[in-house]
Parts: sequence; C-alpha cells; structure tokens
Amino acid sequence: MVIEMVSKEMEYILKNKEALEKDYSGKYIAVHQEEIVASGRTIHEVYSAVETQYWQSTGHLRPKRG
Repeated sequence: MVIEMVSKEMEYILKNKEALEKDYSGKYIAVHQEEIVASGRTIHEVYSAVETQYWQSTGHLRPKRG
C-alpha cells in the first residue's frame, strides 16, 4: 500500500524540478507553499534569510544570540 501524501512544498519542487535546477543550481533553497522564499550558497545563509524575514514580518527586533 502506497500513501501518496506530500507537502505543497515538495509537490512544487517535483513539478518544477528542471526550472529550479536551472535557476538555483548548486544553491540551497527555502520553499514556502509554492514560492522560493530564500536561496543561498550555504544552509546557514538560507536559514538566516528566513529568520530575518520572520522577524521583519512580526515587527519585532531579532533577539540577541549568546
């Protein structure tokens, strides 16, 4: 029995694989629903971009680390 449940993000990636490979070859990407929300050379760059977008959207300042 195969359960065919995938997230909207995974479905988007699978449907647009060739275009994504062309535009983002060698990069990490962050996908939300059917939109690329960040890309970068390292996973850390992508995480930082997503985190920054989150804090900007809430209207709060990013908390200090450490």
